[in-house]
Amino acid sequence: MSGGEEGVRNELGVVVGNAIQAGSLSVHIHGGGRRLPVPRQVPFLEGPFVNRREEIEKLNGLLDQQEVGLTPVAVINGTRGVGKTSIGRYWAHVNGTRFEGGSLHADFDDLRQEGGVDIHALLGSFLRALGFHDEVIPETLEGRSALFISEAAEKKILLLLDNVDFDAQVKSLMPGPYGSVVVVTSRAQLTELVSGGATWIELEPLEEGDAVQVLTRASGRPERVEAEPAAAKSLVDVCGGLPIALRVCGALLARESHRPVSWLADHLSDETQRLRRMKIESKKSIDLVFTEAYRSLTPTARALYRQLGAHQGTSFSGPLAAAVVEAPPADARALLAELRGANLIEGREDRFRFHDLLRIHARQTASEEEAEADREAALRRIVDFYVASSQRMDYAIIPERLRLSSPPEGVGPPVEPAFGSTAEALGWFDAERANMLAVMRAAAAREWDEDVWRLGEALWLPYHNLKHYGEAIEVYTLAATSAGRLGNRDVEARMRSQLARAYLDLDDRAGAEAEMKVAMKLSDKTARPELRASVVEFNGVVAAAQERYPEAIEAFEYARDVSEEEGSRRGIVVHEYHLGRVLDLDGQHERAIKSLQRAIDLIDRDSDGLTLGRALLHLGEAQRAVGKPEVAIETLREAVDTMAREKAPFYEAQARERLARVRLELGDKAEARRQLEQALEVYLALESPRAEEVKSALAQARGERG
Repeated sequence: MSGGEEGVRNELGVVVGNAIQAGSLSVHIHGGGRRLPVPRQVPFLEGPFVNRREEIEKLNGLLDQQEVGLTPVAVINGTRGVGKTSIGRYWAHVNGTRFEGGSLHADFDDLRQEGGVDIHALLGSFLRALGFHDEVIPETLEGRSALFISEAAEKKILLLLDNVDFDAQVKSLMPGPYGSVVVVTSRAQLTELVSGGATWIELEPLEEGDAVQVLTRASGRPERVEAEPAAAKSLVDVCGGLPIALRVCGALLARESHRPVSWLADHLSDETQRLRRMKIESKKSIDLVFTEAYRSLTPTARALYRQLGAHQGTSFSGPLAAAVVEAPPADARALLAELRGANLIEGREDRFRFHDLLRIHARQTASEEEAEADREAALRRIVDFYVASSQRMDYAIIPERLRLSSPPEGVGPPVEPAFGSTAEALGWFDAERANMLAVMRAAAAREWDEDVWRLGEALWLPYHNLKHYGEAIEVYTLAATSAGRLGNRDVEARMRSQLARAYLDLDDRAGAEAEMKVAMKLSDKTARPELRASVVEFNGVVAAAQERYPEAIEAFEYARDVSEEEGSRRGIVVHEYHLGRVLDLDGQHERAIKSLQRAIDLIDRDSDGLTLGRALLHLGEAQRAVGKPEVAIETLREAVDTMAREKAPFYEAQARERLARVRLELGDKAEARRQLEQALEVYLALESPRAEEVKSALAQARGERG
């Protein structure tokens, strides 16, 4: 690629603009008739990008490898701040429209937890971005990988993975040799990928000409830098060609617009010997640049910078910043804009993060300028923020359920973050998962046990529904341990029940049983019958999963009876539903019909349509089993209508399948074929593996016709 930076950036705009005009940034149809956009996840560049012509040409070479039967992979290597992320994102934006399946992106710095990155969860998020519904995403890593490869075989995908740690992380996400391309940035060598044929691209610090361009653009006034070439060169030397340091120097010049460039060069030359000795591995010179940027801030922005250093997570939001400095949200946003303008934080809108070195600098600055008690107080405010926010999230998902904590402040009045729907609440959870886990660990280390278990309780619904298994195990373990330290048997019983369910989701039956034994023992002497019923219900779920149906039935009957005594309508609905489901599995179809019908009669049809639809599915099955096909048909028709109304296409297709089976048994082959055809249409739209099974059933039905 030839030409200067301006030409390259213009080319990017033309490529994207032409793609939009030509319609190549298209949308495609997925389940329920919804139009979903082709995923374009790669973030925009956050600063000046100058031509790295040799490296760009190597990346362009990936496009020539797409037809040789191997997945083209590039590994971009280099130290922090050298521009790995920028070149990867730039190339992805220039070439993104070549990939009809879209561009997927993951920053492993955001996803990293103790023990590594949850590849299982990451594959799930990629599949959701590609339009797959949770109902059709396999539970196992192998299943998710196979589905991802299958999708990539039909639609070429560009996969950009930032800040990868190990070769295995990339290998687990490979989309297969079907025209897709993988670009990886990493500070590690990733020798297995390179020895396997990946293109190796090692970035060096910028040469003088390119470094001056970065400084010039970051300063905001090109003529000012061009007027003092010697001072500009001095700053480039001080920064050692690292883009991150150059951008900070540019921000300092922009803020101190009344001063000449030579002022900053002279100011930084006070530490001439240290700066000239700066190596890529050395932090001191970069630390000096960060400190100068920090000193240019207003006092309140400096306080926010220091106190955000107490945050244990990988990112932070405007509401968190407001809580940390105890300021109105609008003031906090202005302070964040000041930090962003000085290039001390990265991000846009309401999601920001520190560069790793800047996070260290913020913490060191706080250590130098604030008392330990003040630093702990900042962390205390961060923990309080996440406890209250997670509780508001919990109430937004299901307002009425068994909780052992009191309602959080601000459940009623509008506060930030405010959740207007379940989707908003779950979206906030996804954005804050890593942060909440880090905060929970910090609170547990300090034995702030009330906060730890309250977080564990509030996080039950999103973890149970979104199935981040490994994290859930740690969350409930921390919560149970804290409850045990407090001697709160009720809370510990509840937390261990949740931990047992997480083990069950991982198919660790021994782990689930061990936790349930402890939970059952802890709840033996509880003064809260509804808590005992909840623990017994969890025990029943574990028993049912192991096909110990009599034990599960006894557990659900006990829980239902307690809910009746306590007057809990929702509790009765849930327990009768579980009871009916297990009775049907156990062959007790008449009893199953009674339990399921009672649950249906008590369900609030306006607010709990999904539970209604599931109950109708099982009721229709039980009615068919006792020889009442006509009644089953009416029930399953209602299930179809309910699931369609609830925009649950997967369950709608299940209902149509069961309806077709009953129609076949009655000899109505034409109607059976119609239901199977409609079910197949839904499964194909969802790209569900069940489509193949329905195709087979439909072929058999058509064969009978002949």
